[in-house]
Amino acid sequence: MIITIRIFLVAILAASIVTGCSSVPVGSPPTMSLPSDPIATRSLLVRPDAPDDRFRVKGFVVFNARPITPMQHNRYLVACEAYMATLEGTDSYPDHLDLLPTYWPIEKKLEIETCREMLDKYDYVRASQLRAKYRTAIGPGEGPFLLAAGSGEVMIFDMSTFSDADVYRAMRIWKEQICVNPENWEPKLSLVKFREAFRSMLQAYGESILKYFG
Repeated sequence: MIITIRIFLVAILAASIVTGCSSVPVGSPPTMSLPSDPIATRSLLVRPDAPDDRFRVKGFVVFNARPITPMQHNRYLVACEAYMATLEGTDSYPDHLDLLPTYWPIEKKLEIETCREMLDKYDYVRASQLRAKYRTAIGPGEGPFLLAAGSGEVMIFDMSTFSDADVYRAMRIWKEQICVNPENWEPKLSLVKFREAFRSMLQAYGESILKYFG
């Protein structure tokens, strides 16, 4: 009997050595794939492609008109640099994640994804269509604007009067707050969270920089 037990224990030990780290410890819960929190990303949107329907919230960087003065061009450049520095590309993430892209509209595919190219090939036709669709929300400012639409809601963030430093700060807050996770961007709750995050900017630049329609 004792010999039989010893043989049994030796067999268990040998099996554990063979399986090594691939074995699952006794009592460990099964591995489960948990839903991810939404992640803000960036994507180029080439004319005439439509935004990807997989994404429940879609953002856009919108300019009101082509830059004429060096000051306007610099403002657009700052917006692009903040956009590139703050958001990672949508294609960098696995498809199963909950991604919320902010699109940069362009007329045609770029050879090199740089801000110079992105500004040179910015799609002002698409931007004019977005302004026409959301004219009341966007208003008369020069921009740039951040626009997010989803589940019957539209939110506009007007950076027309921002300092360069505040454009960067606004983009960082946009990245965090566009991903607030009320169920499918529930009406009103999104706006409350945005206003809380942007409180100091609202005090500095006025309530009109953030508009909501739903």
